[in-house]
Amino acid sequence: MVKVGFYYNKSWFFLFFIEFSLFVFILRISGGIIEILVFLRINLKELDLNLLRAQMPFIQGTRKGTRKGVILDLKTVKERWE
Repeated sequence: MVKVGFYYNKSWFFLFFIEFSLFVFILRISGGIIEILVFLRINLKELDLNLLRAQMPFIQGTRKGTRKGVILDLKTVKERWE
């Protein structure tokens, strides 16, 4: 009877530990998702401009020069975006 009680207590502690660690893991994931959403909401305009800049990095004939492979600056991207 002592061994059965000992094993029962040990397995109960193990199950509680697994459940608690899963709960903490879910909390960390949801907190990270909320933090990412808040960050995207704050920097949404800059993110749109950076995505546009990443989609077309090499443009001919910008204000900086007519040479091939000139990287757009943020002001040119903003003018083209609006």
